[in-house]
Amino acid sequence: QWLSMPDTVEQFGMYLMKQVDFRVEASNLQRFGRNIDACKARVPKVLAASECVLVTDLVHGISLSHFLRQPQYKAFHKAVFRLLSDLIACMALRDKFVHGDLHPGNIMVSLASPDSVPTITLIDAGIAIEVSESMQTCLKAAFVAAFHMNVAGLGKALVSFHHGEGLCTHAADLAGLEHKLGCIGVAGCFTVDKSIWAEVFSDQREYLGARTSHYFDKMLVVLSAHQVRVSPTFWALLTAFALVEGSMKELGHQINILRMVTPYVFSFENVFGRIKAAVRCALSERASSVGSKPTKSMGCVPIPNFCGA
Repeated sequence: QWLSMPDTVEQFGMYLMKQVDFRVEASNLQRFGRNIDACKARVPKVLAASECVLVTDLVHGISLSHFLRQPQYKAFHKAVFRLLSDLIACMALRDKFVHGDLHPGNIMVSLASPDSVPTITLIDAGIAIEVSESMQTCLKAAFVAAFHMNVAGLGKALVSFHHGEGLCTHAADLAGLEHKLGCIGVAGCFTVDKSIWAEVFSDQREYLGARTSHYFDKMLVVLSAHQVRVSPTFWALLTAFALVEGSMKELGHQINILRMVTPYVFSFENVFGRIKAAVRCALSERASSVGSKPTKSMGCVPIPNFCGA
């Protein structure tokens, strides 16, 4: 009962139907075009669309996967990283509409000249994720908790969202679930001490070597063990990020991706929050640059445990 298989099949069917109607992709492209700042990225302009045909203007550049293999573009890696990471944060935390298929083949990079700023173009927008108000609130609360290394706060944000979505009808031990999800989330964002990582990893070697997909697997196992259905939106967002994780790490070597989240999580008036987040990210980047800590898996380089709360 708690798996609710009929609902799951219905959601999968809706997902498939959207993939075979080009009018859906055309609508997504037009919405992204309205949302995205031209200085950050662009999407193809829709010229004509029907159920079976989609015509757009020409997209210039090369795919991100090809871009990363070309040594002459290495000097532009960090610029592309900043554009792309800010774009992803903006889509999820401001626009509430996220490209759901962000693998490197769907991200085009172009340069008008050797001295110009790179331009990113997102293509193949048939899959898009509508982020609800409650999902956005959950994400912001989880990021704030991560910056404060607050296990309880991060876990509570995730469980409260699932409870509000009606996915905890048959749940067991929600307090225990909050703790486990909080440990997974904080351990994935920054390097933490054994009291946290030992809750979800068997040893330090497994913890330090874990990739984003390992954290997602652990979240799924923990939610299932507590008989909580996984939010389709939450899972879609995790999947979208996982698709581009490897490229982000290669582009932004020694840059903490959470740095790009801060403008959308802390208000302009919250100077203390912004400063604290910037210091935490800077210290984690410094730790990585001197080789004192390995890069953590969820897109973030680690932070030393002495940084405090």
